[in-house]
Amino acid sequence: MPLKFYKNRQLIFEQKYQSLKKNLLILSLLRIFTLIAAITFLIIGIRQNSVLFSILSFSSFILFTALVIHYKKKQYIQSKTKALIDINIKEIESLKGNFSHFNPGTEFLNSEHEFTYDLDIFGVGSLFQYLNRSCTPEGQNELAGKLLSSPLPDDQITEQQQVLKDLAKFPEFIQDFISTGKLTEVRADDQREISDWAGTEKISYSLFLKIYIFLVPVINVGIIISSFFSSSVISLLSISVLITIFVYSFYLKTINHYHDKISKRQEVLKKYIQLNKIIVNQSFTHPKLKDLQNKSKKSLHEIQKLSRLINSLDSRLNMLMGFILNALFLFDFHIIQKLEKWKIMNSALLKEFFHATSSFDSLNSMAVYCFNHPEFAWPEIADDSTINATDLGHPLLLPSKRICSDLHITREHKVLIITGANMAGKSTFLRSVGVNMLLAGAGLPVCASQMKFSPIKLMTGMRTTDSLAESESYFFAELKRLKKIIEALQNEETVLVLLDEILKGTNSSDKHKGSLALINQLLKYKGNTIIATHDLEL
Repeated sequence: MPLKFYKNRQLIFEQKYQSLKKNLLILSLLRIFTLIAAITFLIIGIRQNSVLFSILSFSSFILFTALVIHYKKKQYIQSKTKALIDINIKEIESLKGNFSHFNPGTEFLNSEHEFTYDLDIFGVGSLFQYLNRSCTPEGQNELAGKLLSSPLPDDQITEQQQVLKDLAKFPEFIQDFISTGKLTEVRADDQREISDWAGTEKISYSLFLKIYIFLVPVINVGIIISSFFSSSVISLLSISVLITIFVYSFYLKTINHYHDKISKRQEVLKKYIQLNKIIVNQSFTHPKLKDLQNKSKKSLHEIQKLSRLINSLDSRLNMLMGFILNALFLFDFHIIQKLEKWKIMNSALLKEFFHATSSFDSLNSMAVYCFNHPEFAWPEIADDSTINATDLGHPLLLPSKRICSDLHITREHKVLIITGANMAGKSTFLRSVGVNMLLAGAGLPVCASQMKFSPIKLMTGMRTTDSLAESESYFFAELKRLKKIIEALQNEETVLVLLDEILKGTNSSDKHKGSLALINQLLKYKGNTIIATHDLEL
């Protein structure tokens, strides 16, 4: 009951959001009150030289700081709750047939592709937009790749079905993952830039600099401790600090460049850390999901360590703090050394860390589709070259508008011709066959009451376009597409070909003769072809 599930979740999170709103208002007032109290106690303490009021002022400042931290945590929970409300509203809309709010993947559009352009796999109103719930660029790319690489080998299709059946049992986990991912915007290049940083050559210091970096904190701490016993050593600290600043200034440009390269990725790392924490805390049944989870566990601790080191390096952004830490301890050099050591020891872990996240991200999109359509059938793989489906329809159409048909094709059915009046649904039927074969080959359930199929390559000729840039006419573009299909068949590839009104770009006589010639060619090779046409004579 996906609709009931989403409506209940929407109601729960809307109530939680209102409660958080009230809590945040109270926390805001408490922060103002404690800050005023801290300042008031401080002024009274100074005027009356009172230890009691000084303690009260200090305690109020500590309480104020605690309230600020607690407020930020509550604010994050509120943002996540808002994201969860949004997710459930969008899923309700999607079940009603409106999925326009999801990313359509227009960057994957390719009019030259063997089947995706004709079958509306990418773009506005596409299958990809219907499936896509990705919250990372890598997850989105992986989802697109799974559609482009369909069909998978037989054993992988069966495995993928089992993985998705297991994952679809955890819609709360999926929503937790997606809502967390939506809170931080990630650029397509962010992950690559972090990986590039980890793979770059290690920064090396001269022997003198290594010794100096080690000695500076020891010397300066020693001078500071000595100053408690003798004020005369203060001048030594001034000299030491001046020398340290002088040495630091020589490396300032290099340090700034290094910091700039890694610091901008801190928020990205934090997002992936949060996503991996969600993965680690979930219990899965299927071995593949457990394996991805173990990879996440293995790398999470070290990635958190990397995040803390970057955070430490960011302390230089506070000019006063950065000056004190570097003047006394050459703090930046020590953190960079630790980062370089981390890079040598753990750079390979980044790949596993990001892979686990993007894999779950793409699988979540597919699992949501499975959860939303419990009535769809899980196709079985047939031993022979057949497609046998009952009540086959287009998954993007609402049940009230969907016309379902049975389909039975064997290897002997070389060419099937479909005819009918304009707007009778010939093209929709072809797309229904193509889209469901694509879904079945990707390990997903199909819009049918039952289906057995042999995984087979798809090729289509349904929506040919001319090209002004390439100086190609519509007819020439259509011939090129048909040539690709024949070449694939000549290479003994087993192909399911879907053609809609072939040779539309010429006169009716030539169209009829050309169509007959093409069919005679198709009959010579392996595979099956379905042709939709108005040509009654054909």
